[in-house]
Amino acid sequence: SNVDVLYEDLDVCVPQWMRENFGRGVYPTLHQRNEFMKTACQHVENSMAEKKETIRDGRRLVVIVSFSFVNTDLRDGFRSHF
Repeated sequence: SNVDVLYEDLDVCVPQWMRENFGRGVYPTLHQRNEFMKTACQHVENSMAEKKETIRDGRRLVVIVSFSFVNTDLRDGFRSHF
């Protein structure tokens, strides 16, 4: 196969304060979700850059991203970014 796959779980980007709020049923505001999305996009970009350094010529990188909470604005933001 001429494909390398990178799996990214964005739960690693969720800050502790947000995890604690989730546990209490408190969800992030639109501003907080936008900040999370920026951080998570940067995380994916950094991981992609690292992975691309190890890919042999002629191969392409496919990225699969997962995370445990999804709002329409987050989904749309990621699609727009990538």
